[in-house]
Amino acid sequence: MPSPAVATTNLLYNVVAGPGALVRYRRSGHLTGPLARRSVVGTLPGMVVGAVVRVFAVPGPQVFRLLVAAFLSC
Repeated sequence: MPSPAVATTNLLYNVVAGPGALVRYRRSGHLTGPLARRSVVGTLPGMVVGAVVRVFAVPGPQVFRLLVAAFLSC
């Protein structure tokens, strides 16, 4: 499969599966307390924004690699 199709599918899976897993763990009682709530509230918007940026703003692999390298070097 071409790389852009795989990357987009993976990002969509992460956005859909992440919140579902968090809800499942919350119902089972594993995610309780203020730290867990803060982690969930901070993680969900980050997943969506990251997927949108990766697909629309930085679609090419060369620019994405430079962006990640700059981000990791900070």
